[in-house]
Amino acid sequence: MTEAEREAIEARYYSYVIGDLEKAAEVYAVAIQNYPDSAGAYNHLANDEGELGRYEQSVQNFRKALLLDSSRASTYTNLAVGLLALNQVEEASAVLAEADKRGLQTDTLLQAHYWIAFLRNDEKEMERLVQRSSDLPGAQAILLSEQSNTAAYHGHTGPWMSCLCFLKWMC
Repeated sequence: MTEAEREAIEARYYSYVIGDLEKAAEVYAVAIQNYPDSAGAYNHLANDEGELGRYEQSVQNFRKALLLDSSRASTYTNLAVGLLALNQVEEASAVLAEADKRGLQTDTLLQAHYWIAFLRNDEKEMERLVQRSSDLPGAQAILLSEQSNTAAYHGHTGPWMSCLCFLKWMC
């Protein structure tokens, strides 16, 4: 087993088995020192930092990961979400535009686009994204869920609410 593999296993152990994100972040920080060209190490560290609420650090590390490997759609999504957590909507939108320009398409990129449309109160764009989701595997369920969350946010519970209450009662 290589040192990089050992570090990855150790960090995942702390993160997923023990639930100690601080310790996992420490291991990823060491991995970055040992392998400064590893986009994966920066990505993992940035994810843990975001989970810990350290959004500025998370965003910095996602940016470093993108400089090392601009082909990972998840890095664009996570960077955009980190920027949204910092209330930097326009910058998040620019990150997603760059992913679009590179031809990257995933369910989570579409979801991040939806969140930005929601924040902009752009109903037409939200509807366009829901329509587009049927062309992308796995995206339709996510976007329909976002659409129902949006309706509920605006107080539109409709007939599905009685179904939900019935199902809750049945369980």
